[in-house]
Amino acid sequence: MIHRLCRLLILAGLWLVACTAPPAPTPTPTSTPTLNASLWVDYPIIHTGYQQAATVIVNDGAGKPVAGATVIGEIMTLEGKLETFYFPSTDDEGKSRMPLEILTQVETSQVITLTVTTVEQDRWGKSNTSFQIIP
Repeated sequence: MIHRLCRLLILAGLWLVACTAPPAPTPTPTSTPTLNASLWVDYPIIHTGYQQAATVIVNDGAGKPVAGATVIGEIMTLEGKLETFYFPSTDDEGKSRMPLEILTQVETSQVITLTVTTVEQDRWGKSNTSFQIIP
């Protein structure tokens, strides 16, 4: 009876480990970036409530597209909160695109900075861009 219970607990533990998503890859902060990330948004200036999207292209040091790279975005909200989100993995051309939801209404012009970190195995890169929101 005790052996059966132990086996059941071990199987449950293995199942839990197998079904848990692995942590997102992170770059080694002390190494030099080895990926080139190009980042831009559709519009340099938008009105509140308008749609905005960001595009990233990831290339290696030789300029070849990097498929399957993880792209992690960070944006400082107008409320001063840092939000982290994931772009879809890069396609065969090293490209990924993500709509950005800007829900806050502004009374005065605000500048938003978007930073992305790209990770592919042990290689990484970083890029940022800004856009303006007006009432």
